Amino acid sequence: MKAALIDDTGLYNQQLLCFNLESINSIIKIENGVEDAESYILRRLGIYEFPYMDGKFTLNLCANYYNYESGSEEPLLED
Repeated sequence: MKAALIDDTGLYNQQLLCFNLESINSIIKIENGVEDAESYILRRLGIYEFPYMDGKFTLNLCANYYNYESGSEEPLLED
């Protein structure tokens, strides 16, 4: 997905900012509890464990801007 901010107020239509969404990843892992001796004893005593939840979310976004001094596009943030 791409989005751009264009300056069309002057003689030329110049792209000021360009955003490019490269990828979105999400992983959610939910476990109700492990069936081991400790979990069994806790359940027998009336103590219930809370479910375990783990989540990861990644977003890769590339953003460039137009540098008027050099006359070229440059990355908004560099590594």
